[in-house]
Amino acid sequence: MAEPEISAFVDGIVSIGTHNNVHRIVCYRLTSENQPEPTLELIIPTASIAGFIAALTRLSGGAQGSPESATGLKKGSGRT
Repeated sequence: MAEPEISAFVDGIVSIGTHNNVHRIVCYRLTSENQPEPTLELIIPTASIAGFIAALTRLSGGAQGSPESATGLKKGSGRT
C-alpha cells in the first residue's frame, strides 16, 4: 500500500455525520490564538467504520501507546 497522503495533527473533533452510508469526521487543531480551525476531514464508508472504531478503542484502552499493537500491524509492514 502507498504511503499516506496526508498527516495532520488534530486537537479534537468539530463534527461527525453520516449520509449515504459514508461517515464524515471533521477534526480541528487550535491556532496560535487558541481558536479551533478545521484541519482534516475523514471520510469512512459504513463497511469500514467498525474496524476503524475498534482500532481506536484498542488504542485508547491501554495499547501501550503503540499503533501496531492497536491495529495488529507490524511496523514497516507497508499497510496502514
